[in-house]
Amino acid sequence: MTQQDENEKIALRVKKLLAMSASSNQHEADAMMAKAMELLTQHNLSIQYVESVEERETDCDKFVRRPYMVGKAISHQQKMAAPVVNKFFFCNPILTKGGFLFVGRESNVEIAVHVFEFLSQTFERLWVAYRTETKARGVNVSGGMKIEFINGLQIGLIKKLAAERASLKQEQALAIIDDKLRTAISQLVGQTKQVKGANFAGWDDAMAAGVRQGQQIAIRDGLQSTGHRG
Repeated sequence: MTQQDENEKIALRVKKLLAMSASSNQHEADAMMAKAMELLTQHNLSIQYVESVEERETDCDKFVRRPYMVGKAISHQQKMAAPVVNKFFFCNPILTKGGFLFVGRESNVEIAVHVFEFLSQTFERLWVAYRTETKARGVNVSGGMKIEFINGLQIGLIKKLAAERASLKQEQALAIIDDKLRTAISQLVGQTKQVKGANFAGWDDAMAAGVRQGQQIAIRDGLQSTGHRG
């Protein structure tokens, strides 16, 4: 069996798993999605390849730089969404003047942009709901509270995704992918610095609430809403 045949075989299996992840049984749906992501990671296949298995994912799928301009000041939720994409979706959104520069394989960049937008919107939506609830309890709301709540969302989501990764024993495969991405970034962009969000003392409750809600975020919903499903 050639490598292309093997990749097509894996792609067909992933398609079936993604279809099964639409199950109304949440436990079953999560299990199917987790197994699909495990296969994608182990074999370094993209969603696009799975959707059209007749196309080989070879060196044609090169590392690219894709500018993403926000059109206004970069929001805190966007700053907090970027590290999640960097850590779990084979793409590095580098903060630039007026936006981000997404660096990764062309097929992975497309998925990463969708996840980034989904998380940015989800972080904002969850904050608005928390702010409304907090005001209803007669508690004053400040910008510091928003920042700590969104920081918590990021922490909770990263904990969830890291636990899923560990349970699937993906570390070795991801280390290889991450090393290739770091090399590509060095060649395409040069030296970069990691941007950290601000912290505000005194909003421990907001942070804790954010962590709890972050652990409930289902990125699968974001991929489904943009049509990236098998």
